[in-house]
Amino acid sequence: MPEWFRNNGGILFHVFLLGYCCLGLGVVCDLYFLPSLEIISQKLSLSPDIAGATFMAIGTSAPELFTSIIGVFVSQDDIGIGTILGTAVFNLIVIPAACGFAVMLYCPKTPDISRFPILRDSIFYILTIVTLILCIKDNRVDWVESLILISMFGVYLVIMYFNAQYSHLLNDSEDSDEKTPLLSENTLDKAHEEWNGGSGVPTDQDTDDMESAREMEEQSVNTLSSSFEYRKRSRSGSQKRIAFADIEVEDEADWIESNVFCKWFLFPMTLLFKITLPKPTKWCFVITFIVSIIWIGSLTYICVWMVTIIGYTLGLPDTVSGLTLLAAGTSVPELISSVLVVKKASQADMAICNSIGSNIFDILFCLGVPWLLKSVLWMFQKGTISLEATAVPIDSTALPLTTFSLLVTIFALLATFQATKWKLGLTVGITCSIIYVVFVVSSSLLEISLALDK
Repeated sequence: MPEWFRNNGGILFHVFLLGYCCLGLGVVCDLYFLPSLEIISQKLSLSPDIAGATFMAIGTSAPELFTSIIGVFVSQDDIGIGTILGTAVFNLIVIPAACGFAVMLYCPKTPDISRFPILRDSIFYILTIVTLILCIKDNRVDWVESLILISMFGVYLVIMYFNAQYSHLLNDSEDSDEKTPLLSENTLDKAHEEWNGGSGVPTDQDTDDMESAREMEEQSVNTLSSSFEYRKRSRSGSQKRIAFADIEVEDEADWIESNVFCKWFLFPMTLLFKITLPKPTKWCFVITFIVSIIWIGSLTYICVWMVTIIGYTLGLPDTVSGLTLLAAGTSVPELISSVLVVKKASQADMAICNSIGSNIFDILFCLGVPWLLKSVLWMFQKGTISLEATAVPIDSTALPLTTFSLLVTIFALLATFQATKWKLGLTVGITCSIIYVVFVVSSSLLEISLALDK
């Protein structure tokens, strides 16, 4: 497209194409790539925690992973790390903000926020950010530093494997209460005998009481089921649970089906996916997996291309475009899903836990692996294992400071939860919105000012 056309409104076409491809990424990941990975995990007999923190995390973070790979190997700029850092802040701040506003609109009662998983993931997330700062402080990443990031992800897998034991030790009394059935079978039988005076013949009133009791038990099971289902589908390795049974794929993702405009708007793309992608069943999941990777790579490349054009037209550095446009675009499906979870199941705290765990995977794996592969490639090309000769350069001098601001955001989020006594509501929504605006504006201004000084 000619430059004069872009400068006179033609850039809106690139913005539209960027948004459309980002939504398409969400459709591919939700309906095809992620279910195929679930079947692979089932075939490999992986435990739910390990499968959730590896295969499921790869599936849900595929756009960020491919963006990082394209940034390192194709465009050779900082758009990959900028996108991942921007996505981290978006997931960490915007999703709690959206959940807070959704609670105000849809929930009659302000829900509590689960402390243990948030504090557990926050501690490891802080260690992750500190490690990343130390790795990029000299504006380059060598193969040893890449291995450190990947090794930390391995440590995170071990923590997730023993997560149940840690949770039991810290919340023993709470867990014992939660694991006790609300109404056991013996309780129902005993109540039945007491209500009938041992006659075995229920009266009309007794029948109503029994029905109410069973309805309470069914409601508790349904609530736990909705919680289980969201953990399996959400974009995080920390809280996913996989049902190792027959996996059926829904015709449409929840975040598409719930909005008529979104459903028809994405109809051309969903139709194209249905033509080219088979449903991920036990017999053709490998084909679905391979074709999904091709689609994700293609759509991600278009997204990076569009963001680069938009940034060039507006005079923005690649890191600013990644921190804002691409980060928000790739996170839109998860944002919509989180709001729907609040509306339908009041499970907003799970969205927050999952967003933190997802950020850990994005930083350690989605950055560490491409950097390591690039260093290894240069080892073979240059015939040396020298750290300086094979280090991956980072152009932006502001990225270490931007990464440091991630520490500020996580502490600000925890302080917000503490101030609200771990209640999710309007206060959290407003506070997190302000934090996100401050982060985006300050980071963008810092990147632009340092870019102009070069």
